[in-house]
Amino acid sequence: MAGEKGLDMMTIRVFHDAVQYKLTYFNGRGRAECARQDNLKKDVLLPARDKFFGFLTKFLKKNSSGFLVGDSVTWVDLLIAEHVSSMQSKVPEYLEGFPEVKAHMEKVHSIPKIKKWIESRPASDY
Repeated sequence: MAGEKGLDMMTIRVFHDAVQYKLTYFNGRGRAECARQDNLKKDVLLPARDKFFGFLTKFLKKNSSGFLVGDSVTWVDLLIAEHVSSMQSKVPEYLEGFPEVKAHMEKVHSIPKIKKWIESRPASDY
């Protein structure tokens, strides 16, 4: 789950840090008045998404397993798939133009135990 080699572990950490950076939008969005939300999306979220998803796409195209690092799912695959799913539920156009990222999310969500949890988990805004 954490990668088998030092470089894999470092790469996983880079993805984690990038997701944490993107959460800035949500923190700002939670406190922002409605009129500012569209500006935050246009000026912060979508440009950050474009940069981050461009980075993810390079790794996904390079790795034939469909996962970000190595041949099996790691904790960062879970983190990113859930982040992407959560963001898409709030910003429907979030995955537009990024089919590799969408396929990654769907691959992670199709893992039998994860799929079962998604189907049975309680509804949440988070």
